[in-house]
This record gives sequence, C-alpha cells and structure tokens, in this order.
Amino acid sequence: MESTETKPIYVPPGNSSNGKVFDVLGDHITVKLAGEEVSDRYCILEGTTEPGAGAPMHVHHRENESFYVLEGEFEFHVGGRVIHATAGSFLFGPRQIPHRYQNVGNTRGRWLVIAEPAGVEHFFAEMSQAFVGGRPNMDRVGELCQKYEIEFVR
Repeated sequence: MESTETKPIYVPPGNSSNGKVFDVLGDHITVKLAGEEVSDRYCILEGTTEPGAGAPMHVHHRENESFYVLEGEFEFHVGGRVIHATAGSFLFGPRQIPHRYQNVGNTRGRWLVIAEPAGVEHFFAEMSQAFVGGRPNMDRVGELCQKYEIEFVR
C-alpha cells in the first residue's frame, strides 16, 4: 500500500482536504489536512471566529497546538501569559498548558492551527454534533472531552 505521505495534497482556498467543515462553540472550522492523510502525525485546521467569540480555557493532554493568525485581532491566554496577536502572529501552545483565545477585534478573525499528533479534528467533528436546539448536550460534551483527553478549566 502506498503511503499517503508520498502524494502531494492541494487544498484550494475555502475548501477542505476531506470535505469536513464544522461549527463548534461559535467557530467555523475547516479541516485543511486530516491526520489520516499524513499517518496521523498532525492535522491542519483553518477557523473563523466572530468578534467577542473564542474558545474557553482548556487543556489538551494529547496534542500540541501551533496557532497562526491569518486575519483579525486575538487575545490568547496561555501558560499564565496574555498575548495580543494580530495577523502574522504565531503562538505555540504545548500540551498540558491551559489556554484560551478570544477575537478582540471588530471583524471576523481567521486562524490556522497545526495540531500534533492528529486526532483533535475528530473531536471537533463529534462536538459539532453535540448540540441540540443550539445548546450543548453537556453529558455528550463531557464524554467527548474524556475520549479526546481535553479538559475545560477555570
């Protein structure tokens, strides 16, 4: 069987490498490169975040995340630091370190995340289905956090 890593992969703007696009906690997330396409070593996600929205404080126990801000203004809280990040900014968020982000600008923000190892893209896929009538099914969210080793913290 030929390794998928020996094949070039092209993903045009606005598209997903595997057709997966998810809405999770107000973010619109597009899978640019799925883990199964590169032996599950990493995945690449592109997301958009509306003004005032963002991810709550959480910890990944499995994967590191590298954030690259494509558009907008974000505030990251990571490792006890508050970082103001604009387009062109890069931030590495190691596993086991609590972090969160919020779009603090007046326009939609756009970011790219490389997560390694891969797998978090499956968390987002399942989380996008964990809402009933626009509200999260908290039992299901808890199950998914345990399954993917992600913990929401204060």
